[in-house]
Amino acid sequence: KKFRTLPLFGGRGAKEGGAPASSSTLQNLLGMRETAAFVQNGLGFVLDAIESYKNLLNWTHPKKTAMVYAVAIAIWLAFVILPGRIIILTIGLFEFLKKFIFGVMPPPDPNVKNGFILDNLVASIPNDEDLRVAYTNEANALQAAKLSVQRRKRRR
Repeated sequence: KKFRTLPLFGGRGAKEGGAPASSSTLQNLLGMRETAAFVQNGLGFVLDAIESYKNLLNWTHPKKTAMVYAVAIAIWLAFVILPGRIIILTIGLFEFLKKFIFGVMPPPDPNVKNGFILDNLVASIPNDEDLRVAYTNEANALQAAKLSVQRRKRRR
């Protein structure tokens, strides 16, 4: 039996299909370029989300950070005071009985992405690049004001 090579990166298997090797190589290069762009965009999205989480916890948006810390402290206090089995039982009962407690459930909010409200919270927090772009004009104005003060001092 002869093993057939796969037509990856212009190998011998590319000539078997009837297309010239240079054409196959060019298609592979273009495909690699598209794949690299896809990976780069995916990594950019993940890193932007990580920066947004970082900015959520370092007081970039004080009201939202205070809310996150208050919820974290409330959850910590609940776990300190109440036994874990009571908390798990309460969460389970709430999930199964919320339809009876609140009556007919309203349709999901179309503004909430994927039904997960934390995604919207993180999406509303700017990443470092957004902050740099937003404060560029203020930084330029501050730099111009500093330069004018220094020029006035030199004239005296």
